[in-house]
Amino acid sequence: SISALFSTPGSNGYGESKAALNNSFQSLRLQYLNNNINFIIAMPGPVDTAMLKGVDNLPFIQTPQQTAKYIVKHVLDGEQIIEPSWFYSTLFKIFNWLPNSVTVKILN
Repeated sequence: SISALFSTPGSNGYGESKAALNNSFQSLRLQYLNNNINFIIAMPGPVDTAMLKGVDNLPFIQTPQQTAKYIVKHVLDGEQIIEPSWFYSTLFKIFNWLPNSVTVKILN
């Protein structure tokens, strides 16, 4: 999940678990680099599932089918780390650079 890169208020446990998985798989990818074993990290953005029920203000939510196609395309293109669409990748990287007080104002 993109929550590995940035976690929103109230979802710290979810974000922490995704960050841990991200770091674990990066470590495994490096550890087995010379053994012809490959680990690909996929961090999709918001997917229209039951988890997002009641969340109305997220732009660019994808269906599970769109997300699967996006991930498969990037796997076949040989990418090792698959981030979501440019919108969420860029937005969350900007949030990490901003002062916390500014990020909180934007998210509220």
